[in-house]
Amino acid sequence: MEETKHTSTKVPPAPPKWWNAHGNEMTAGKVGPLDGVPAELFISSGVIAHIKINQVQRRPKWTVDWLLHHFGGLDIPHSGGRIEADTRELLQMLGSDDREQDAGSLWLIERYGGTVALQGKFIRWGRYLNISGPGTGRNGDANISVYVTDEIEQAVRTLIERRRTV
Repeated sequence: MEETKHTSTKVPPAPPKWWNAHGNEMTAGKVGPLDGVPAELFISSGVIAHIKINQVQRRPKWTVDWLLHHFGGLDIPHSGGRIEADTRELLQMLGSDDREQDAGSLWLIERYGGTVALQGKFIRWGRYLNISGPGTGRNGDANISVYVTDEIEQAVRTLIERRRTV
């Protein structure tokens, strides 16, 4: 992945258009491992949205799974996905690491605004995050929004510290 320095755009006074307000409700759960299970973290908003971050066995990677439950008579009542991230990408996504930017993803920031992005994985503008990319900001999008609180950022750092070396 080619990297470049990027001067991020100014953090907006209001959430970006691509971000959904349900992201304000996301909170971090306790960080594993428990009973020898590799490191994992749950971030959720009641029954509406769930993110599970797991350490990948025998590789220095993480999986980020998300599931959204849509209400209001949609034909497909849920959507979700999975991405794989290395530790630096995880810190860029759910932390405050804005230092390095993937050159192939700068177009996302130029078009939608943002601080850091990785095409197909996430876009974040300040603390406003969408996984796996920008959307319409309305209910029914297949992406998940998270307002990255200090609590969530610290949980991710704890997760990384507790990862099991294999």
